[in-house]
Amino acid sequence: MKISLDDQAAVFTGVVHKVIAEGDVHRWQFVVDQRWKGPHSREVWVRTASPESQCGMSFELGARYLVVSESLVKSEPQVSPCSYTAKTDTPEARDVLAGLGPGWAPEVGKPPGCAVAPSGAGSPGCSCSACVGDVDPPFSRAR
Repeated sequence: MKISLDDQAAVFTGVVHKVIAEGDVHRWQFVVDQRWKGPHSREVWVRTASPESQCGMSFELGARYLVVSESLVKSEPQVSPCSYTAKTDTPEARDVLAGLGPGWAPEVGKPPGCAVAPSGAGSPGCSCSACVGDVDPPFSRAR
């Protein structure tokens, strides 16, 4: 399955490190290992409604997930059961990952197709269309 990166605020894979419950909101910390769009730091907090609510999600600590977020809340990706977010070993996630193609590691190296590593939004040193976007997300890969 192919998803449009233009329609997403963040797309990455990572391992769930910890969770903080803040009333009706749960914040999950992921250690990112590959990204296509969104925050480019190694650790990203993801928001979801409480797992007990209809729109909430729960993640397994230590498990690896594909995170697909259509929106940011307080600069953090927000996910729901309606997003393509799932454990990376599920058929649905494998299908989406196959459609995404190669991503890149956060804070390391350069995005595919770039001549240089970007230094942020609109980076003058980046000579490719992968380094477009605003401050949040810092850059995204054009399709």
